[in-house]
Amino acid sequence: MPPLMTKRTNTPSLTRLGQRALDRFGQQVRECEDLRPATVRNYVSDLRHFIAWCEERWQDEDSADERAGETSIPFAPLAVTTPTITAYRTFLQSTRGLRPASINHALISLKRYFAWAVDAGLIARDPAKVVKLVE
Repeated sequence: MPPLMTKRTNTPSLTRLGQRALDRFGQQVRECEDLRPATVRNYVSDLRHFIAWCEERWQDEDSADERAGETSIPFAPLAVTTPTITAYRTFLQSTRGLRPASINHALISLKRYFAWAVDAGLIARDPAKVVKLVE
């Protein structure tokens, strides 16, 4: 069983497009919603870690397909599918060894982000809507 880790120790770097997606969402939750600063920080942190995970995973998949040539694969909300989010949930459970409450916190942040992305016209369908929380 992997060790339980509840606190993140680093701030992963993102591609320019990944950072832009994060900044747009961060600006929206700061300016348009009545949330505490700590809540905003948590949403943005959860999204940052998801974006970094996606970019790393997509780069690994690209390298495995021997189509490498770019140094990084940028985050794109359109490229995220429901299976992408469920794979992230599994990563948080199995690899990171997070507790259900921490995993659910991250999933709720992603649900907020993708619902906003639909409202903002960035994507047509919310891939996080059907993702279940951990019991």
